[in-house]
Amino acid sequence: MPLILYISVYQYINNLSLHWHNDCIIIRTNAINTITAKKKLNHKKSTTTNKQTTINKQSKINQTMKTTLKIFAAIVMIAGFSTNLLAQGVTTSNGVSAEIKTGITLTAVNPLEFGKLAVTGVAGTVVLTPGGSPTATGVQLLSGTTRTAASYTSTGTASATYAINVPTSPVTITTGGGGAGETMTVSSFVCSKGATSAFDGAGADSFTVGATLNVGATQVAGHYTGTFNVNIDYN
Repeated sequence: MPLILYISVYQYINNLSLHWHNDCIIIRTNAINTITAKKKLNHKKSTTTNKQTTINKQSKINQTMKTTLKIFAAIVMIAGFSTNLLAQGVTTSNGVSAEIKTGITLTAVNPLEFGKLAVTGVAGTVVLTPGGSPTATGVQLLSGTTRTAASYTSTGTASATYAINVPTSPVTITTGGGGAGETMTVSSFVCSKGATSAFDGAGADSFTVGATLNVGATQVAGHYTGTFNVNIDYN
């Protein structure tokens, strides 16, 4: 590209021609319209010069002006061509996309129920698995009661995976006014599906959550209640 540019400029300059007409410099070229630059000539009259001297001076002025104008034209052309070359930008395209998924829902079906138990004078625990099986340590499990893991149903986009978040800190349950011996904690929550599950082809799923009940040695008799949160979201 630079070689072609400079050859074109060279050819353009060499096509310039200057002519005098009525005290005007006429610049002609085969590539563009005639450019007329008016320049008044100041002739110094002298009785000691003859017509030939005037012609010689005129010729030198013509030659000087012609050279100057050619240089000026070359500078303007090169500057203009360079600006055009540098100003050329580039364009590229990129993609854009979005995905709409079915709204996700979570419904609590059964609460976490440890059932009835009796203290034995020492601190103990009741571990209730996500399958609903209890294991007692330091406390007595009483018969004739229901023990269930918390159960949930969920809906969303068919075959999509989602995260399940259960409590990571102990939850307090209370009876009465929540005074001394009137609170217990529930900890170590475990989900039957682990931390991630997936909806089936119809966009449905279900899971259960178990936990551990921590019983004090002097736990006050009563019905203890509380709440805990489970959260799900698309991966």
